[in-house]
Amino acid sequence: MSTTPNYGLHLTDSDTERFIDWRQNLNGAQGDSDMKVIDETLAIKADGITYDDATGTIQLTSKGEPIGEPVEGGGGRWGELKDLIPDEE
Repeated sequence: MSTTPNYGLHLTDSDTERFIDWRQNLNGAQGDSDMKVIDETLAIKADGITYDDATGTIQLTSKGEPIGEPVEGGGGRWGELKDLIPDEE
């Protein structure tokens, strides 16, 4: 079975895989199901973004350290934020 390169999500390229096996890989109780991997990854990413209501700024962090300068929040400035997110090592 193949997986995605970044997060190891299961890919199915076989017509012979049983439905129950596919479903378990996608959303099963085992620790490496795709939904658990996605949930854990999003939690890590969300923990790295803080919003300061007093100043209206958004700060990205990695391993507890700020990344770049705070960005003014609001106004749909996601393009600026995307450029500040470092690639995973």
